[in-house]
Amino acid sequence: AVTGVQTCALPIYIDFSKLTYIKMIGGEPLMEQDKFIEVLKRCKLDTMNILVTTNTTVRPNEELLSLLKQCKKVRWNLSVDTFGHMNDFLRKGSNWEEVKENIHWFMDSFPGLVNVNGVVSIYNANNFYELSDYVNEHYPKAKVAFNLIDGVDYMYPKHLPESAKKEIIKKLEGKNYPVVPRVIDALEQQGNFAWFLENDNKMNELRNETWYKYNDELYQLVKDYI
Repeated sequence: AVTGVQTCALPIYIDFSKLTYIKMIGGEPLMEQDKFIEVLKRCKLDTMNILVTTNTTVRPNEELLSLLKQCKKVRWNLSVDTFGHMNDFLRKGSNWEEVKENIHWFMDSFPGLVNVNGVVSIYNANNFYELSDYVNEHYPKAKVAFNLIDGVDYMYPKHLPESAKKEIIKKLEGKNYPVVPRVIDALEQQGNFAWFLENDNKMNELRNETWYKYNDELYQLVKDYI
């Protein structure tokens, strides 16, 4: 298997004719399409299985798309965290309108071979499921899966104020998504909103923006504590 993206030119002597599986992960693999094309041109495409994880900001160019269409199977994981412009905040450099168009493009171009994966954090705990609703409205058989954030502690949902957590839990209790019990469990844990604000303010200063306008519902729940 080939995993990840090489940024250097491929040695001319490498033979990929017996390669049957490639997994492309980030950074953003589709920022390195020339390298991807170079590999595929050395492969026996009708035996090739490919999995690509992309943040959905870029589509394959015509040459890459032509090669992918000749492969045995090409599956896609689209990494999108929320419906709307909050995704632009969580995925710096993305443009929601383009991301939304690209979701449709991938779904239509590779039917049945596209999954959407997102992360639930303090920033979208109240409305992450809107992305599932949107995708499944247009593609009822598409799989949309969310995982609880791991590794960036200040972004854990537990750090919301208690009053906000209670309102969000009430809202989520009526939602039938696999990740909901884990999100509710996280919201029931003890947190520290002041610590979240300290880290959030540092990031806001660095990025020269805040999330408030992107998730107004959540802002209304916490504004008295800011």
